[in-house]
Formats: sequence, C-alpha cells, structure tokens
Amino acid sequence: MTEERLGDPGEEHRKEQAGGEAAEPPGPVRPPAAGTAARWRFLVLGGLVAPGAMVLVGAALAWGLRREDLLAALSLRQPWPEVLAWAALGAALSLGSVAGLAQVWRRFGRALERTGLETGEEALRFAGWPVLAVVVAVSGLGEEVFFRGGLQPTLGLPLTSLAFGLAHGGWRIREMWAYVLAAALAGAIFGAVYARTGLLWASVLAHAGHNLATTLYLLYRRRRGR
Repeated sequence: MTEERLGDPGEEHRKEQAGGEAAEPPGPVRPPAAGTAARWRFLVLGGLVAPGAMVLVGAALAWGLRREDLLAALSLRQPWPEVLAWAALGAALSLGSVAGLAQVWRRFGRALERTGLETGEEALRFAGWPVLAVVVAVSGLGEEVFFRGGLQPTLGLPLTSLAFGLAHGGWRIREMWAYVLAAALAGAIFGAVYARTGLLWASVLAHAGHNLATTLYLLYRRRRGR
C-alpha cells in the first residue's frame, strides 16, 4: 500500500522565507463601509426615529412634571441673532474645554483618543461623512429637548449633565470613562447656555455645532491617514 504525504501547512511560508520574501504582519481589522441600504437605515434610525422619540419623551416629561409646553419652545419664531450668538459661544466653549482638558490631563487625552475618536472614526467609515454629519447634527435636537428641556429644570444642571455623560457610554464606564467625562463636560456647557438664555434652540444649535465640528475633525484625520 502506498502512503500519501499530507502537505505541511507551514511549507509555503518557509518557501517564501527561503526566497527572501518576508511575511507581512496582519493589519488592524476595520469594519467595512456600509452599503447603500445600511446607510439609509442608519440615516432613518439615527437621524429621524431616535431624535423624534427623544423630542416626544422630553416634551412629555416637561408637560407631566411642570405643565410646560416644550414644543412651543421649538417654534421658529425666535430672536435668531441672540440664538446664533449663544449657540456659537456654547459650541466654542464645549469644544475648547474638552480639547483643553485633553492637553493638560494627558491620561484623559489618551483615553479619549482611544475610545471616543476611534468610535467616531468607525462610524465615519461605516456611514460616510454626509450621512454621519446629518445624524450627529439632528441628534443634537433630540438630546437637547430630552436632557435640557425635559430633565434639567427638574433635576438641575449638575445631575442632568451627569446623566447626559452616562448616556454616552456609561454602561462601559471602565473603558469609556473619558468619553463619558467629555460628554458630561460638553453637556454642562449646553445646559448653562439653556439656563442662562431660556432659549432651547441655542443649546440645540450649540450641540449640533459641537458634533459637526467633531465630525469634520474625524474626516480631517482620516484624509491625513491617521
């Protein structure tokens, strides 16, 4: 009986090394970009369903707890120059405070780079920047109506800012602590804008501006090959 020799799994690798070709280490595994259908689902769920639900829940909380008609605060009849001025200030302060803290507290900066920015880059790679920009901008509306309009007048600024931070990864606090802290700090600034002005659109647009600026920064990092 003749015996067949089984192939050695490492034979090809040894042959390549003998020929002078070094094996390349595997690169990081990155999630693939989504197809058109998946991006549409992400856009509808993240840019319409989720923010719409938060607006409705926030309005229900405001009415149930304080008999406050929060939807009236979203009227387009606003003192827009004042709204835009406070929104620009809020976005600048929130971005500057998070970036400044990352510079002076290096552990926080490294942790934020590892969690928050990498998470954002994965979302950017998955959805593409136009879809992600729409979703993060509109999410500011839902979150501000829920947290600042619905909860803050009852819970106060510190507790609402803490809840806002925990809503951004608090279920994985050991890994996401820097992202939670960054969100809480930004939320405190959005809440201060709302408390100072009483203009819900000012905190909404400050939040949207913060998110859009972060998305543009992620796009810049991606195009530089970071």
